[in-house]
Amino acid sequence: MIDENDGRRYATARGVAFEAKATQDGTWHGYPIPWEKVPAKILHGWIEAKKANRRDVKKFLAFSKDDIHWALETDDR
Repeated sequence: MIDENDGRRYATARGVAFEAKATQDGTWHGYPIPWEKVPAKILHGWIEAKKANRRDVKKFLAFSKDDIHWALETDDR
């Protein structure tokens, strides 16, 4: 999904939200983000489409940007 306000791209997989930003060389850099950073319109659309659920949103609502071990742990699911 693309945020129409700033052009950032968002994705979700295995209960984790991701944001991608364009780089100067024309590629995109993506990384895990807390759910509280996902625009509400996108989040609600994902919940309605069952691409995200409230349990995962609550579990990963906020975290320190220096602590992303939880995102790596979801690879084992």
